Amino acid sequence: MISVQLQKDDIYQNPFALQHDIFFKNLLSSHFDTQEEIKQAIIELKMKPQTKYFFIVSGFVDVRHKRLPSNYYWIQLNSIFRNALTNIDGNYFITLVSSNDYNKYLSSIKTRFDSFLKMNLMKAAISYSFTNLLHANIYASQSIEQLKYNLIRYDENVTYNYSEFYFTHIFYLSNRQDEMKASIHPAIKLIGMIKRRRQNILRP
Repeated sequence: MISVQLQKDDIYQNPFALQHDIFFKNLLSSHFDTQEEIKQAIIELKMKPQTKYFFIVSGFVDVRHKRLPSNYYWIQLNSIFRNALTNIDGNYFITLVSSNDYNKYLSSIKTRFDSFLKMNLMKAAISYSFTNLLHANIYASQSIEQLKYNLIRYDENVTYNYSEFYFTHIFYLSNRQDEMKASIHPAIKLIGMIKRRRQNILRP
């Protein structure tokens, strides 16, 4: 109970972190009715909506490695990520990023972000990109589940893309159709859409 209260106090001492916390609670609990409502909330938090969104979830390999208040890590992550919002969720840091180019964005932050993770004995998981903000909770779940999986396994990597976790996660999602659909790589979805359109055009 004491650690939970300290966590809350840590957020309340930072008004910007508190604003992010309120937004993330509403977003991940599906309290928004429309994408426009979400985009307006994002704009109010000084983030510019782009064509794609994705989550990066960071956490400690061992919570005993967390030497400083959560606000310290929150500030560091906000200095690394551009056009992003980060929330403190227990011992996790959940970041929503918006970018027009998923791969280019990740390449641009890789060196600095990897150094931050190694220095603080942390790892991070990155979701697929998506366009529908009303489905954000599903993609956040992708990253959280992958991070939990990787935190208990030893290897030298500090960042993991969801594509590396896809088949393992699909096994667990066999009875959860919405999340399973969200786990399909965007490129595969696009191929399916093009194929269906061609079939419709060729129909007499």
